[in-house]
Amino acid sequence: MNTTPFAMRQPFAALGAALIAGAVLLLPPMAASAVQHPTATVSAAVVDAHSNVPLEGAHVRIYNADTYRVGIQPFQEALANQQGEFQLKGLRHGEYRLQVSHKGYQTMAYTLAVRSSESDQWAGHLVLYPTGDPALPRALKGPCGRPMDPKQTADVYMICSQNQ
Repeated sequence: MNTTPFAMRQPFAALGAALIAGAVLLLPPMAASAVQHPTATVSAAVVDAHSNVPLEGAHVRIYNADTYRVGIQPFQEALANQQGEFQLKGLRHGEYRLQVSHKGYQTMAYTLAVRSSESDQWAGHLVLYPTGDPALPRALKGPCGRPMDPKQTADVYMICSQNQ
C-alpha cells in the first residue's frame, strides 16, 4: 500500500511526462541526421571531340543507372557554361547515366560512378562528335571502360553502343 500523499506524487508525474515529451521532440532531428548519406558535387567539361573547343550550352541530363530507360525524366539537368563546364550537385555514391547533347553534335551517353568520399570531384572532358562525323563509329568501339581524362577523380566512361 502506497502511503505517499497524492499531492506529493502529482508534481513528479508531471515532471516525468515533460521529460518524455522533450525526448520525443528531440528524436526526429537526431534520427534524420543519423541517416544522411554523404553527397558529392561532380564537375566536368563538354568539348568538341576533334578541336577540344568547349561547347557552351551543352545539355547534360543525369539518370539513375539502375532505373534508366528511354522516356524517363532525368532527376537533374545542367547546361554547360562558356568554358563548357557544368556541375551536378548532391550525388550519392553509386552509378549514374549521363546523356550529353548539343545542337550540331551526336548525343553521347556516359556512365558516371561516384565512389570517392571527396565532396568535389572532377569527371574530366566529355567529348561530343559532330553529327555525321565518320570518326564516330570508331569512337563507339574505342576506349570504353577507361578513364576519359587522367586528372579526373570521378569515374566516367563513354558508353560504347549506338543504343543510347
